[in-house]
This record gives sequence, structure tokens and C-alpha cells, in this order.
Amino acid sequence: GLVVHPAAGHSSGTLAHGLLYHCNSLPGMDEQRPGIVHRLDKDTSGTMLVAKTDKALRQLAEDFRERRIGKTYHALLLRCPHDLAGRIVSPIGRHPVNRQKMAVRNRGGRYAATRWRVIERFTEGLCFVELVLETGRTHQIRVHMASLGSPVAGDQLYGGRVPAGKGLTISRQLLHASSIRFNHPETGESLFFTTPLWPDMQMILEQLRRQV
Repeated sequence: GLVVHPAAGHSSGTLAHGLLYHCNSLPGMDEQRPGIVHRLDKDTSGTMLVAKTDKALRQLAEDFRERRIGKTYHALLLRCPHDLAGRIVSPIGRHPVNRQKMAVRNRGGRYAATRWRVIERFTEGLCFVELVLETGRTHQIRVHMASLGSPVAGDQLYGGRVPAGKGLTISRQLLHASSIRFNHPETGESLFFTTPLWPDMQMILEQLRRQV
């Protein structure tokens, strides 16, 4: 994977460093995250939007705040939700005990909404789903699905550890940012980009399909 911006243990070789090298109109590292419009959780694969100019960065950041940017994800869930499609609206905030986690918090949480649709179900109880974010809270999909009793497979932080008996080798949470839709910050043109599933996720799905 690629580290997005400098942090403890990663002082160089990040996506932000690459943007600064190629895009002269971005501010330097004095800015917290030059060119970074949004982030993906660690070990989440897929599409990420970055800006080449400071002006574009400000416009795209505003579009995210105003929910004008559409993001679709795909995930393998450890257990299938009760409903094959639905929408969950539950506020999300910092976990009261484990500060590395987020949690559904009816008091003090921020509004968060996620839509899901089951695409495939497997004999092992797992399912492959499409998810659409209406908001962009930290760990939103992982928290919402875990709150439904359907954590993302491989997500050890939110209860998605895969039992050894299932015969699956999963080294990360199987969550993939599949597509993003937004308007070009300069021209207003509607743009849509997709990223195929990462090979490790595709391999697990093929293994599950052979077991059906």
C-alpha cells in the first residue's frame, strides 16, 4: 500500500511527497496534507481523489463537505445483513474506551448514512456487497456494518476476524473503494472513475464461488 501523508514512521515517500514533486502549484509540506482531498482507511484499496492545484483542492474539499461527490465501495462481509438491501442512519463518534476506534454514538456522534446492496451470498455465511456513502465519517462503512452484526471480513478492529475453520487467508479488511463521481473543479464537467477489485480480494471471491 501507499502511505498518504507523512506520519510517525513514514517521513518520506508518501503520496503527498509525490504530489509536491509533480505539481508545482501546490503549497509545500508546511500545509498539513498538500493535494490530499480525502483519505482511505489503512489497508482499504481502491480509488482516491487528489488535487494538482491549491485552488482545485479547496473546491473539491468544499464539494466533499457539501456531499456533492459520490463514492461507491465493495466489501466482503463476514455475515450477511438480515435485509438484502437497506440504508443505515446512525451517528458516529470516537469510541468511549478504545480511542483507536469509532463507534455508533447516539450522544455526541455525527450524522452518518450508508446504503448497501447484497450482490452475492456464499455458503460460508459471507456475502459480497455494494455500499454507497452518503456521508464520509472516519471508518464509516466498517462501523455501520459492524453495528448490523455484519463486519467487513478481515477487519480485526471491528470484529471481522475470519475463523480459521473457513479456510480463507485474509490479511486485511476486504473493503475496496470502487468508484468516485465528481465535477471537475475548473470546468464543471462530470467525471467518473473506477478501480477494479484488488487481486487479493478477487482471489478470495473466486475461492468462495468455487465452494457454492
